[in-house]
Amino acid sequence: QGKENTVMSSACQRAVGARCCSSVSRSSYGGRREVTQVRKVNRRHYLKGLLGGSFVGSFYGAPFAFASPPTATEISSEADELRVASSMFASALDAPDVREEERLWTEILDRYGCNSTPTGWRADACARAVGNRGNARSRQGKLEAALQDFEQSINLAPESNDPRVNRGATLEALGRFDEAASDYLFVLERDPNDPVAHNNLGNARLAMGEYEQARASYHKASTLAPQFSFAANNEAIASFQLGDDTFAFRSWRSLLRKYPGFDDARAALAAALWATGEAAKAEDELARVDDMRYRDKAWREKYRRWPPRLESAMDAMLELRFS
Repeated sequence: QGKENTVMSSACQRAVGARCCSSVSRSSYGGRREVTQVRKVNRRHYLKGLLGGSFVGSFYGAPFAFASPPTATEISSEADELRVASSMFASALDAPDVREEERLWTEILDRYGCNSTPTGWRADACARAVGNRGNARSRQGKLEAALQDFEQSINLAPESNDPRVNRGATLEALGRFDEAASDYLFVLERDPNDPVAHNNLGNARLAMGEYEQARASYHKASTLAPQFSFAANNEAIASFQLGDDTFAFRSWRSLLRKYPGFDDARAALAAALWATGEAAKAEDELARVDDMRYRDKAWREKYRRWPPRLESAMDAMLELRFS
């Protein structure tokens, strides 16, 4: 997906754990990486003007709401510590691997007393750091630990939507779809035009068998962000399950003209062709799917969670092909 930039470059993260093209979780407050899916709008948003006298209410990414905005005196007296914090955030965001990233976020949390009751800019830093640690943990499959981090981030910054999107993606990965949907709906009440929350809500609804509602959520996401290719692909998948084959095939072929390396769309197209009796074309498309995980039923069921029509077609094709 990265090589073709098939999703909004500012919003794509492989789903929590390993889910390929479905729910995305926001790399809090500094970037959305790779699902499982959770905005990578400026991975490097450095506290502009912070040390020059005008405090910017964000460490990396979209601004947080402060419970108690810092005073000019506080900023002046803690300028050195703020520089240290900025440097530590930069190091964590540039960590060479996910384990080191987790360690660096933990170091920040320990330094700024994030397990007590941080105030002022420390509360903002802690909310962002613990959310980012949750993302690092989720990418390692540490889902329960990630869930705890996102809940702590929500407690520290209840007005921020990002940790709720992340918690929702983690709940999805744990199979708790109704709870995930509740998080996305909460976000959408505050921001009805959030395409990622709409897409993720579609994933939760699809997993619960609510195909019409899922398609509506995907359609809203792709309408709000036409470049969000995963949402368009997911809309095609839901449409195929509902029997709207014409729309689904048109969508997949359009996506693959733009992004020929978009494996999720090509694998879905292959399964759909098989389901509609186009066996030779289906095998040709499957042969062009580079990601071998689509041939693994256990992986598809755990991470991709296609609806029954596509899943059964892929099963039948692989069973015949490799029998």
